[in-house]
Amino acid sequence: MRRLILLISVAMAALPAGAAKRATVAQLEQAVTAASAAHKPASELVKLIAGMELSERLSEATAERLNAQLNAEPD
Repeated sequence: MRRLILLISVAMAALPAGAAKRATVAQLEQAVTAASAAHKPASELVKLIAGMELSERLSEATAERLNAQLNAEPD
């Protein structure tokens, strides 16, 4: 029984998270920059980011830079 639960858990973990598109940190930065330049509403940017699954770790410095860029944009 434990083995069955373990196999089910592993299989579920291997399933893709919804229809999330795998993206690098550079692609995330490009998407945020393009959305900011196009003056897209925050709701569109949220949908865009929510549909991404990062394929690499986002550093704290990059996260702070993106946060500062997004906070600098007027709503």
